[in-house]
Amino acid sequence: MPLPVPPSGQRLIDGAATGRQMPPQISIADNEFALVDPSGEVTPLDHLPSGPALDMIVIDRNPITCKIYWGKDFNRSEIVPPLCWSDNGKAPSTGAQTPQSATCDTCPHNVIGSSISKISGARIKSCQDLKKFAVLVVDHPGVYLFQIKPGSFKAWNNYLSYLQMQKLPDGGKPDLCHVVTRVTFVGQGLMDFEAHQLIDDEMANRVVEVWEKNKQSDLTGLMVGKFDQPITALIGAPAQQMPAQPLPAPQPAPAPQPQPAPQQQAKQNGGDAFGQTQKRSPGRPKKTTPAPQQAPTTQQAQQNAPSAFGMQAPAQPSAEMNSRLDAAFNLPLKK
Repeated sequence: MPLPVPPSGQRLIDGAATGRQMPPQISIADNEFALVDPSGEVTPLDHLPSGPALDMIVIDRNPITCKIYWGKDFNRSEIVPPLCWSDNGKAPSTGAQTPQSATCDTCPHNVIGSSISKISGARIKSCQDLKKFAVLVVDHPGVYLFQIKPGSFKAWNNYLSYLQMQKLPDGGKPDLCHVVTRVTFVGQGLMDFEAHQLIDDEMANRVVEVWEKNKQSDLTGLMVGKFDQPITALIGAPAQQMPAQPLPAPQPAPAPQPQPAPQQQAKQNGGDAFGQTQKRSPGRPKKTTPAPQQAPTTQQAQQNAPSAFGMQAPAQPSAEMNSRLDAAFNLPLKK
């Protein structure tokens, strides 16, 4: 009798886990390379005559700089999740235990000087940056998560620049999946990288095999956190989903305050009705600078709107302005 297949067509084991599981990964604890499976079992890698080394082939990566915040000194003997982390580059992950901020950009732990390195004594961020890669390990089956920490960023970028300047035998440019990258230690927790050799046919087949499986379920994408989602509850709902707010009721215009007569105001200021002290020629009105006006009313805006031919309609002086002009120049207003 054939084995039964679930009616949905999906394997029951998929999605049956109780929480976020640790993927197979490469440990660099104590400057030793080791393979760690999801159960925590550790398999140390052999040394070269020159010391510990890791030969790997990069087959996937998260283009985002990931972040992790432990909230205390990391202890390998304690299998506990970090307080907060993000693989999406925007905000704490939906899987974060205790989100520390609405966004990563505004998090106080994401600031240089929020912590001090116990190795170098330098000012660093208490929320650590990481680059995540999915790799194959030469002479070992399976796919592993490999993480690069800030102390090795410069060496990694120099390695990438070196690769970009090289050429393959066919004239093309090598990619990370075309070469065996050898990783060694140059200090406590500090790594260096070099192109050891081009991959052979067997290695190329392993790379393609993983990529073919990813077409059904992108396991390497999950491993490096490509699909991590931010906690939107802390960020806020999108604007189009926010409830509409009622417009405020229009407020009545304030009652005009009594103003002193223009002549009296001019005498108090030692000038004319507009506070000016410039002399003017007899019989000719003095040039004046009008006082700042309040925002135009709807009627004024319609009067000042451009005409159909792009010409600006002349503005009409207000009753208050007419009164002030009459008092200042003692001229009769045209009706």
